[in-house]
Parts: sequence; structure tokens; C-alpha cells
Amino acid sequence: MKLRSLFISLFIISLASPALGDFYFRPRAGAIIPVNDGDVSYTLGASLGYQWTSLLATEVNYSRILGSSGNPDGDLIRGEAILSFPLVLITPYASAGIGLSHYSLGPINDWDLMYLLGGGATFDLLPLISLGVGVNYAFVHNQPDFFEPVIIASLKF
Repeated sequence: MKLRSLFISLFIISLASPALGDFYFRPRAGAIIPVNDGDVSYTLGASLGYQWTSLLATEVNYSRILGSSGNPDGDLIRGEAILSFPLVLITPYASAGIGLSHYSLGPINDWDLMYLLGGGATFDLLPLISLGVGVNYAFVHNQPDFFEPVIIASLKF
């Protein structure tokens, strides 16, 4: 019920703002830091999104987990809704989403459901290019939760 109320609220907010209709592409690099003890792994990936209004965007993204000595390689696939608060040169944002976490270690090949909450800020460098920093917190089913600080670059088209 709470999730439904969130989507209704986001829809009402999106009606209050004029539509921008911009697609964007975001290369991203980050790290996975387990909440419990564990080795840090790094991620490389990209996002493809659509800016519906000045406040609301949706995106899908893929990241490859580059395993470390204690962690296997893997994949993160996510869909997120992003609520932005545009200011002059900086745009703080909050995000929520759902996705899948995949890893493979020897004979074990596992996909797990994850829920995401995040936030950060992007800085406009040029009219169509921005650079940003953020963090996601992932609640992963059957696996330890993790933080993922990220650096992102955006190209709008």
C-alpha cells in the first residue's frame, strides 16, 4: 500500500512540471561495500534514462561486478525512478528501484532480487553534459545488503 502511495505522489508531482522529454546516457563506475564484513568489489556500467519532467526521471542500468579475491564476478540489473530537485548548477536527487543481482562461483549460479534506495547530486558542466556522485543502498534477498557509491557522467540527447 505504501509503494502505491509513493507512485501516486510521484505521478501528481510530475503533472505539476512541464515535460522535458530528454533521453540520457550515463556511464558509471562504483564500488560495492558489504554492510557486514566482506571484501570490496568494483563496478562498471551504464544507465539509459528518460527525463519525463524537470522533477521525475526513470532509468534502467546494468553494472558488471569486477570480483575481488573474496568475491565472485557478477551483474547488477536495475530499474529506478529518480526524483530531482534542480537548482542553478547542481541537481540533488533521490532514487528508488528494484533489480536483480547475479553472481557465479564455480557450480553456483545465483540470481537474487534487490530493492534500492539512493541519492546524490549531479553538476552541470555544459548544457548537455553533467558529472555526478551518489550512493545506492541495496537490500538483497538471500545475500548481504550493500552500499554502492558511484561516479556518473550524463550525456543528454
